[in-house]
Amino acid sequence: MAVLSVVDSEGQLVDGPPTTLDAATVTAVTADGVELVVDPTAGWAMVYLKARTALVDRANRVAFYHAIATGDAPMDSLLSGLEMLRGDEQWDILTGDVHADVAREWAELDPSDLAWDRLARRAFREAVGDGERLTFAMADHADAVRAMKHFLGRVETSFAICSYGRTEALEEVGVVMVPDRSANFTAHDDETAEAIGRRRARLRAELPERLGAQFEATITTFIEDAEVPPVRLYETLERLRQALHDGTAVPEAAMDEIAAARTAIEDDPYLTDAERRTLIRRGIAHVVDAQGTVAERVETAHRHRLLERVDRAIAEAPTELEARYDRLTRLREQLLRGEAEGGPLGDVLAATAASSAVDPATARRIYAAGVRKVDAERRRVVDGLRDQVLTERVGGLPGLPQAFGDRYDAAGRLTRGDIERAIVDAFPGLRRAEPSSRQVSPSVTREDVLFLGGLVVLTSFAMVGVVAIVRETGLLAGVLP
Repeated sequence: MAVLSVVDSEGQLVDGPPTTLDAATVTAVTADGVELVVDPTAGWAMVYLKARTALVDRANRVAFYHAIATGDAPMDSLLSGLEMLRGDEQWDILTGDVHADVAREWAELDPSDLAWDRLARRAFREAVGDGERLTFAMADHADAVRAMKHFLGRVETSFAICSYGRTEALEEVGVVMVPDRSANFTAHDDETAEAIGRRRARLRAELPERLGAQFEATITTFIEDAEVPPVRLYETLERLRQALHDGTAVPEAAMDEIAAARTAIEDDPYLTDAERRTLIRRGIAHVVDAQGTVAERVETAHRHRLLERVDRAIAEAPTELEARYDRLTRLREQLLRGEAEGGPLGDVLAATAASSAVDPATARRIYAAGVRKVDAERRRVVDGLRDQVLTERVGGLPGLPQAFGDRYDAAGRLTRGDIERAIVDAFPGLRRAEPSSRQVSPSVTREDVLFLGGLVVLTSFAMVGVVAIVRETGLLAGVLP
């Protein structure tokens, strides 16, 4: 057990070893009649005692003393030393009819914040951290002891209980409690009132933002920790959104932190009803924003799955160009209509349409990606058909097969523009007429002139031969000379 140094009201040593605490402090505390001082950082504590001892007065008259403990955990040393002192036959420590029996009360009472205003407690901690010197009026010594036991160790500062206020001996003590039958934690001076009031007002102003940010953070943490597919996560968030909107329980145990954050908003005594509603709506909006992000991931997943199936369907299409084109056209029509039954894409389209994370506009975007892929393949097939047309020749001269229109101009295959381009490519001398009320004559090339000239010559020879034959046979006698 710790051995205490006991001094009289003038600071003179009465019992125990000389204290290591400086004499000026000892004298000041005893002279001012301070009931209790604890400085954990400096490592010392002093407590007021009412006692009799033959060490001072053989008549054993009542006198006032202070017991001093130094070192680490000085309050613990002080209490253990007092126990030893009570067992000493030379001392009679009085407990009844004592103005301030704080030593006994410290041993018997439980620590408590005395239901002090939460924002004021936070302001108190901030003020202590900022080095403010605070003085509070308290209801009595017992409440002062309970409060002191509660905050000792929670805030790093020195404490004192003194019925005479912040005396000269306590100028450097962080927190002084004055038992004077006031409401607990009433500011005892203007400096304390300003230090606590200013900080508390700021904390109140910041409260909605702090609770709102905390609410959003719990939602974000849940989303980041969720190890489920995007579609499942979207559906879970939708149930959460509905629960927050309806004020019902959150849908999953993993959302306990979200539920606690919502409860903190709903039960906070400082918020107004309007502020509570605003913060709940803020949480709902955060869920909706998160759903939007998840929905993008869902859309990407559905698009990826659809394009994989489209690639497979294209790979399985016939190689013969016309049959391949027909198969691709059917795929395209299924995508455009979103047909979820039958065909090589039916199950994929059905899953997309059934997803709660995919609205009609999103589904159309997903299907459009498949249409673009199919159209690219259809264009390659069209190019193949076009190449077939352009490689066919008639009599060594550029030309088109007579059955061109029947073979390649079926509905849904080549457009009129495709046919016109094929003709232009087959006959370089021709150009498509510009849309106008009158046609512009196409350019005539040297080859065209030679061809037509030869045709005229051949036709002339043929006509001469025909006339000679007719004259020889007399078929047109009387008509020809």
